[in-house]
Amino acid sequence: MKNIILLLLICLATISVFAQGSKFHERVLSQVNCNDCYFVVLSVRSEQYSGRIVVENDALFSYLKETRQVNRQSYLPLMLGFLRENRELDMDHAFIDESGLFLEGKNLRKSSFRILKRSKSFDAVSTKSCVDLIRHYFAPPVEMPIGKEASACRVVIKLTGKDLLIRPRFDISEQSNLINKLFEEEIPVYRDDISGSLKIAHETLK
Repeated sequence: MKNIILLLLICLATISVFAQGSKFHERVLSQVNCNDCYFVVLSVRSEQYSGRIVVENDALFSYLKETRQVNRQSYLPLMLGFLRENRELDMDHAFIDESGLFLEGKNLRKSSFRILKRSKSFDAVSTKSCVDLIRHYFAPPVEMPIGKEASACRVVIKLTGKDLLIRPRFDISEQSNLINKLFEEEIPVYRDDISGSLKIAHETLK
């Protein structure tokens, strides 16, 4: 009987986590025509590169629209399947550009498909807590509310009531690793349409 109860509790916890992840994925995938679309992180496979990429959602939608005839209605369920199951997206004829930082090729928006490469600078701070990462990379400073020492990163950002902009001193690789980490934490990131800087809006953390 105890084993059955334990199994049920595990199943309920799994369903709860899955539902939370699905809600976050739906949010970042929902906007496809925008100046400040969220970043998406997913696994891809091409002749030259297999691994993770970081891309703004509108650029990803545009690529799939041209290569797979995807429309607004079919895009969301298609990409939810890839993200939930961590499947690789085949990107035929995509190649690594001269900088080694982006994928290029037919129907790929230039400098939009960022290759997730290891960043020693990010590794140096990646062992810190999520809140410490936010403090390191973004301004204004995020303060831990009194009595909230164990709060999740999302909660702390939301409680600040301020939009956060990345500090202007980090290269593409470090930024991409940061986006990937925040994506894992279900914190949506986009580029501010005025400054072009990475941004977290506290109202998006619902």
